[in-house]
Order: sequence, then structure tokens, then C-alpha cells
Amino acid sequence: MHDALLKIEELCQQKNFVKAELLAWPLYKENPNNFICAKALGISLMGQKKIQGAIDILLHAYELNSNDFDVTNNLSYLYIEIIDTEKSLEYGEKALALGPQRPEPYLNLARVFMILRKFAKAEEHAKRSIELRGGFIKTAEQGFGDCFEFLIDSLIAQNKKEACIEICAQVLDHVHLFVCLTALIEMDISKVKTKYLDRVKNFITHNPSEDKDSFLQTKAFCHFTMAKYFEKQKDKKSSEDHYLNANQCVLQWQRFLPLNRQKNLLKSIQLFKSINQDFKIPEKKGEGIIFILGMPRSGTTLTESILDTNSDLFAGGELLYFEHQIKDKIFENEEINNFQINEEFLIELGDKYIQQINFLKNGKKYFSDKLPDNYSYLGFLKLALPGAKFIYISRDPWDNAISIFKQQYLSNLLYSSSFFNIGLEYSNHLAIVDFWKSYFGENVFLSITYEELVKNPNLIAQQIWNFCGFSGNADFEQRSSFYARTASKTQVRGGIHSYSLKKQEFQSSKKIFEEAIKNQHYFWSKKLM
Repeated sequence: MHDALLKIEELCQQKNFVKAELLAWPLYKENPNNFICAKALGISLMGQKKIQGAIDILLHAYELNSNDFDVTNNLSYLYIEIIDTEKSLEYGEKALALGPQRPEPYLNLARVFMILRKFAKAEEHAKRSIELRGGFIKTAEQGFGDCFEFLIDSLIAQNKKEACIEICAQVLDHVHLFVCLTALIEMDISKVKTKYLDRVKNFITHNPSEDKDSFLQTKAFCHFTMAKYFEKQKDKKSSEDHYLNANQCVLQWQRFLPLNRQKNLLKSIQLFKSINQDFKIPEKKGEGIIFILGMPRSGTTLTESILDTNSDLFAGGELLYFEHQIKDKIFENEEINNFQINEEFLIELGDKYIQQINFLKNGKKYFSDKLPDNYSYLGFLKLALPGAKFIYISRDPWDNAISIFKQQYLSNLLYSSSFFNIGLEYSNHLAIVDFWKSYFGENVFLSITYEELVKNPNLIAQQIWNFCGFSGNADFEQRSSFYARTASKTQVRGGIHSYSLKKQEFQSSKKIFEEAIKNQHYFWSKKLM
């Protein structure tokens, strides 16, 4: 067993988590009460982003040994991933007690405080994490960009723009760090020195790593950074070229499997078509919860920023609870034919979600969840939380596609690096939304468009207000202080404008995108007949 554990540890260090899991499972089954076996399996699952599975195993490891720093700290991190801030805070404080001079728990707690909108505390903990790593320069040299990401985010949230610029410039004068350069480009491009850009150009042509995937990832970062720079400089040609090169690097490194996505969506449809019972879940359960649905980059963050001007609402951002629960229970369940949607499943789904958000919203009457992909799970949400309201925002398909393509999603949105793949996903999106409307009725959500919202913000805001049952009116002046923990965090604070409508970029790829939508529409028309 000792040799096997050493091999698992070696594989985890090499980031070969799939092989590590294959070795760890039989070992764990033979020795379920062995702490080291449980820990090894939990880490291998965590490395693959099998979040709920990793939590379950590491909780068992914690029961076996509550004094292990790594297990405790990893639990804090994993609970952040599903935005269970209460549990993350609990294990983060325990990890801090076990390792008060370790930088990792401070960073986890900084993330928690960002979600709780306690921005000053987030800044304090991010700075402490950096301090324990040896300060700004040493932390940057070690490649801990996530420390700066949360420090920068906390400063932006507090409108400490000058302090943020100063830190980014200080770091970049000594060592390159993408998160600092990207932030500087967004905040004040005049502070971007030639030597910063020269470093980026050097990374593009010189491989600092023997690992091909690492090199491709670095090149992708470089091209995205240069694309943002030239976009700010209004050099359209150079910007487009770098966006195309960035996404080409991602395509060589990551692979989108559209058939897997189709399979999962068909599972949802299959399940809902098989429902033959009335559930006795109270109609008011979930009252006060507002889900904002749509494609990524369709205007979900803008919509939430308007909702946030209601002082009785806590803007929850993108919660991953349903995504993880449903993926584990349904989408990754190969025995789908044996799975039934029953009251017990739905009650537990709704109860755990309400428990999570109650800690977040801290007594406020309303709560918003703007994870765009919740449209995939709308049926589950509707049945588990009958009192919840849904706002669906759509956007011109091509404008939406361009905005997705230009965003640095890397491995977080696998279809984002190809207009063909974006077209496939857009068509999947339309099909599943149409299914929910046919299943629950056209009034299952308030439907708005991004175009209407930016052209007539006051009118659409009033429609949203009436739909949600809010009193008073949206305060657009207050909206400028809204902070989003998403790709839109810098854009959303500006005024509402229409310059992002009817984009004329990447015209050579438009036909590819439209053909993908057409082909995928044909697929769904056959499946939903």
C-alpha cells in the first residue's frame, strides 16, 4: 500500500489526476478508514474538478483526522467552488488555526469575503497571503497570480483605483504577471510601459517550459493580453489577430466535446418528459429568489447590476450549487434510466440551496443568482423552488458569439475558442430554452433582450421591477458602484451604452458560426419532434 500511495502522490504532483484516481479508488475501498487513502483519493478528485465527490471524500478524511492542514484547507477551497460561503468560512478559520503562518487559508478567506462583499476584509487577507509568501515581488516571481487577482478585485470593489494601479506597476517593473498587466490595460493604458509588452512578445516566441500544454496556456494568455491592449488602442486588425491566435492556442490545449453536451441536455428532456406526478412542494418555496438566465456575455451581469440597486436584495452573482448537484446526480449518472425525479430529491435540492443563500443574503428579502447556464437546469429549479422568479435575457447571436470569443475563459468554457463550437452551443441553448417554454408555458420567465435593455434601460428596468414585485424604482446612479465577480467586472460599472450592438468584427468567421447553428438546429428538430 505504501508504494501505491507514493505513486498516487507522484501522479498528483504531475497533475495526472485521472490515473491517480484510478489507483486511489481500489485502495480506498479496501481501506475506507485509512486517512492517507481517503486524502489521496480526495486530492485526485479535486484535481479533476469533481467538486462534490472531492468534498464527500475529504469530509470523511477530516472525520478521521481533523488536525491535517491540507485536508482542512482544501475543504475551505472546495466549498468556495460551490459558493457555500458558510462552510468555506468554517473550514478556512480552522485551517488558519492549524497553520497561522501559512498563506493558503488567507487567500481562501479573501475569496470568501469577496463573495460576502466584505471587500476591506478581502483586501486585508489577500495582502496577508502575499506578505507570508515574501511580499509583492517574490509572490509574483513564484507565479501566484491568484493572490493578486483577489487583491486587485478587492481594491476595484472599493474604488481604490490608484492603489491598484500602483501595485500593478510596482510588480510589473520587476516581474511579468498577466493579471497585473491585464488590470493595468483596463484601468490606465498610459501606465503600460514598452518593456511590459516586450516581455509578452518574448513569451509568445520562446518556450520557458518543456510542457507543451503549459506553453500553449502561456501563449494564450499572451495573445489575449495583446488583444486587449490593441483593442484599447483601437487597432482593430491587430486586436482580431491576437484574439484568433489566443483561441487557436486554447483549441490545441483543450477540447470541446459537443456530443457530451447534447447527451446531458437530452437527459434533462428525457427526465422531464417522463414525469407523471404532481409534487406537493409549497408554491411559495423559493419566494424572493430571482434567477437570471441566458448565454454567457448576454447581459446577465448588467441585469443583476440593475437588480442590485434595490436595497432589499443581495446580488449573489454566479452560484454553482445547482450545476454541481445536478451534474453529479443526473448528468454524470450512467444509470439515468433508473433515476427518477421524486419529491425527496427536489425537496433536498431546494432546502440546501435556501440554506446556502440564507447565510449569504444576511436577512435581506430578495436574492439574485445570475449563473447564465442555469437555463440548462431551469426545470429542476422550477420544481424545487416553485416560488422563485426567472428572468431570461437574450442577445443578437453574432454579437453574443463575438463577446464570448474575446473573453479569456480558457478551460472554464470549452466551446468559447471556436465560432463553430459557439454556434453549436448557441443552438443547444435555444433548443433547451424552447423546451422549457413548451413544458412550463411561455410565462415561465420574464423575457428581455440585451438590445432593449441598453436602448431603453429605464423602461426595461421598470418591467423587471414590476415582475419581481419591487417597490420604488431602479437607481441607475447607484448601479455604478456595483461590483461583479465575473468577466464583466470592469465594463458593468460604466454607463449603459449601445456601442456593443451590431458588431462588425471577425466577419470571415460569421458564416461558420451560422452554419453551426443551422446544423445543430436540424439535430434538435429531429430529437424534439
